[in-house]
Amino acid sequence: MVYTLVALDLDGTTLNTDHELSPLTKSTLRQLCADGVMVSIATGRSINAIRPVVKVGVMPFMEGFEELALPVEMPVVCFNGACGVMCRSDGTSSDLFSTSLSLEATKAVLELAAQLGLMAQYYVGDDVFAAPTCEAHHELLQKYATLTGHPQTIVDTYDTLLSTLPSKILILGPSPDVILDAAGSSQGLADVHLIRGSPDPFFVEFLPPG
Repeated sequence: MVYTLVALDLDGTTLNTDHELSPLTKSTLRQLCADGVMVSIATGRSINAIRPVVKVGVMPFMEGFEELALPVEMPVVCFNGACGVMCRSDGTSSDLFSTSLSLEATKAVLELAAQLGLMAQYYVGDDVFAAPTCEAHHELLQKYATLTGHPQTIVDTYDTLLSTLPSKILILGPSPDVILDAAGSSQGLADVHLIRGSPDPFFVEFLPPG
């Protein structure tokens, strides 16, 4: 079988425990490119959180674009399938597709986070919004920002964001099982797709169905 495209997850897969590309991964990707295979990224991260790894359409583990021999366009799937973006070597990008949570589901997720006393992250485009109310929330936000390299935009309330529905919402907390159990009994979340965070499971992702 001849492969023409390889789609790579980042955290816990392509990136090592230091969130870096290992020498073996680099050499393997170079060989794939030399063999004419398109390299793509498929991840739960947002575009901004991918940029430390994908830079102007190429993987920044070699000095020159020509030496790496990657294509001038790289398809990137973000938010675990909620949106797709084409990144180009000139630094521009364009949307390929995008889905969002319904207003009912969005409100249900935010209410669930509030009931559990946990932290919610609200994803719109390249931005991640959060409304922390205690020190524990700030610690969770810092932990996630350290994991992805993408800090959150702090807001006073999520109410002002509801006019723009999110691609996904994360609930961060010390026990994903508690979040999953509570979500399973919430009627407003019946059609929402749930993903347990990885590689360090301290969050649950709430995504559109499909």
